[in-house]
Amino acid sequence: MALAVLMTSTVVAFAADPVAMSNGTCTVQLSKTRYVYNGKSHKPSVTVKTKDGRTLKNGVDYALFCPARTSVGETTVRVNFKGAYTGSASTSYAVVPKGTAVKSVQSQLQGFKVTWKKQTKQTTGYQVQYATNKQFKGATVKTVNGNKNTSKTIIGLANYKTYYVRARAFKEVKSGKKKIKIYSGWAQYKTVKTKGVPAVKLNSAKSDYYAFKVNYNRNSSVTGYKICYATNSNFKSSKTITKKNTKTKAKTYSTTVKNLSGAKKYYVRVRTYKTVKVGKKKVTYYSNWSTVKAVTTKKVTPAAAPTGFKLSAPKYKKLKMTWNATKGASGYQVQYSWNDSYYNQKVTKAQVIEGLNWGVANYGPNDNDNTYGLYDTKNTSFVKANLKANKHYVARVRSYRTVNGKRVCVKRSAINHNCDENAGD
Repeated sequence: MALAVLMTSTVVAFAADPVAMSNGTCTVQLSKTRYVYNGKSHKPSVTVKTKDGRTLKNGVDYALFCPARTSVGETTVRVNFKGAYTGSASTSYAVVPKGTAVKSVQSQLQGFKVTWKKQTKQTTGYQVQYATNKQFKGATVKTVNGNKNTSKTIIGLANYKTYYVRARAFKEVKSGKKKIKIYSGWAQYKTVKTKGVPAVKLNSAKSDYYAFKVNYNRNSSVTGYKICYATNSNFKSSKTITKKNTKTKAKTYSTTVKNLSGAKKYYVRVRTYKTVKVGKKKVTYYSNWSTVKAVTTKKVTPAAAPTGFKLSAPKYKKLKMTWNATKGASGYQVQYSWNDSYYNQKVTKAQVIEGLNWGVANYGPNDNDNTYGLYDTKNTSFVKANLKANKHYVARVRSYRTVNGKRVCVKRSAINHNCDENAGD
């Protein structure tokens, strides 16, 4: 008897692991991410796609959380994956304030005043943006808090410069634990050219002894002028001279800059300024600088030291000093002094000079007593009376030149120290 055996097979199917999804592995696309406030409810449609572009189904592949929004603010859209997928992804959309419009931009001195249309619904303030180009590259933004404020004055800008100006509204809202601003779109820009302080031309810079003179055009509409000079073209550590405008028919002004170093190169420029009353205080505005000019000051050639210097005591308690005239000298300065040690032959010339130099440091011109004296004279001789008797004196003379009120280039004669004050008695 044959035996029959029945063989059966079983197939077991295993479910695949859910695919992990996140913002990095899918896209959550909204039909619109920005709505302008109009008092109505807004809600975008949502499309979710895998990284390879396959569209997923709401309710099958994910659960969608996308609340509608009416007021200005941001709303988060969240996708929680399910079924063959796991994880979550999110994005957001916003309701922004209704925009404003720039009504006017009025030119002012180195600035302007911008006025815009009031927008109080769902708005807490405004922003003004301005730049020197219509692309607003490198633009400056000013914030105006309060939705009832509709103008802003901008100051401190360039002279006679064209600016592009626009405005927008914003509302400050809470986002989690912090506050953020939700902005409207920018209004159409308007242009304005600022008023300015007129610059003047620097006509010339002429060299003088330890000085230079600049000549520049006059402008009757400004308050005054600033002459700036330095020993470097960057005007580092520069100095400035101020000259006020005066009533005159002259078309130019000239200003001399004195007490400078000789044979030194200086850089100079000039600008105008205008002082006006703003409210209760005065404000000063400046023009652009003129072109820079360079000038090298003159240096006086030193006068030679006087020659032929002689010291004598022609009468009791008197000293007489004589010397030869020095070409180019404006005058002379004589100096005398006594010290008991001068009569000692061991005293060196350096010691005598040291004593006289002490006098230079401690006595001014025409200061004197019977111990030490320092005198100026235009002559080639000098007599000093009422000195001490039986004292040994030394003396010397030096020439000087006076240029532009400044004494320069002094040179001393040889020292004469072989005279007793009472020798002529």
